[in-house]
Amino acid sequence: MAKKTPAKKKAAKRAASAKTTGADKNLAALTKAGVIPADYQLFTPAEKKAIESLSASEVAAIISTKTKMGPEFFSRHATHGMYY
Repeated sequence: MAKKTPAKKKAAKRAASAKTTGADKNLAALTKAGVIPADYQLFTPAEKKAIESLSASEVAAIISTKTKMGPEFFSRHATHGMYY
C-alpha cells in the first residue's frame, strides 16, 4: 500500500500558502513588486487595514506607477519619514 504522507504535505503547503495570500494579499503583492521593502515592519494596524482594503485594480495601479516612474522616483519621494 502506498504512503499518503506526500499528499498530506502538499495539502499543508497549499493551506500555508493560502493563509499568506488571503490575509495579507495586498501587502504581499506590494512587497513582491518592490513598492514596500521586504523587511518593513512599522505599519500600524490601521495602515495594514487600509492596504488590505485596496481593490486589486488599486494595487495594480500602485505597482504600475512604480514600474513606470522607476525605483529612483519612489526612493526620493516616497521614503519613510518624509512627510510634507
